[in-house]
Amino acid sequence: MFGLPGHRLRSISVPERMIVASGVGFATFFALVIAYGRPGLGLSQCFYVPVVLAALATGPLVGGLAGVLAFTLYEGGVLLNGTVDWTSLDAANTPIRLVSYVLAGATVGYFATQGRRMLAESLHVLDDLLDLSRRDMVTATLTSEGLEASINRRIGTKKPFGLLVGETVGRRKRDDELRRTARLISAQLHPDDQLARLGPARFAILVSTRSPARARETSELLERTLQAEGTPITFGWAAYPQEGGEALALFGAAVDRLQARRLIRGEWEPTAASAELVDELPVARIANE
Repeated sequence: MFGLPGHRLRSISVPERMIVASGVGFATFFALVIAYGRPGLGLSQCFYVPVVLAALATGPLVGGLAGVLAFTLYEGGVLLNGTVDWTSLDAANTPIRLVSYVLAGATVGYFATQGRRMLAESLHVLDDLLDLSRRDMVTATLTSEGLEASINRRIGTKKPFGLLVGETVGRRKRDDELRRTARLISAQLHPDDQLARLGPARFAILVSTRSPARARETSELLERTLQAEGTPITFGWAAYPQEGGEALALFGAAVDRLQARRLIRGEWEPTAASAELVDELPVARIANE
């Protein structure tokens, strides 16, 4: 009832919590020194805790400044509570205490900074490895997993886009031919578009179009370009959000159009196992949209 709501508490980062804890520690130990402090009691050692917390949360500079603050609060506390006066301060321990606080704060802050840098580099390497795991080994394009992740990210932005699914015509292509096809397609795409390879002869493209008509125009342009280069390919298309609000629905609509157009062009020869994948009447209607 009196505390922060759970979601507000979770929104406070760990470094921010450490800074708050450090401030509370400085205030608490200063109050203890004012009340009970005297030389030899050992309360000066307590100030290492807020110094270390401040250094961990920030870095060597603030850690060193926290050490100066700890020294000031302790020395000021024993002077204010009247147990010692200026002339009674131990001239030998005073500079040693200052150096100890500052050195502790700067050292802990330095290694905390190095640790955060190493962690950031490790996470960057992990991101690169995850990105590579979503890349096709032959064409270096996205895999099906990478395509699905990209579709979901675009859906999350609520911005319209198109999904093109194409299949090369003719015999099974060799690896060098697939790489050439991927290069030809990539050369026609905008920087924000993304290309994926989904199978031995199938490619998919995410394009920044706003309607099914624009997606169709893009697919036809790609077909003409690749046909001129001697690499015929047939595309189906779908547009978000008009034809689906999730990856599976968009992919299904694009594949339906692809199979319908291949059927009409005489490129698809269904076998007994694949004949049920397409209902000829609906896909023929879709192909003529």
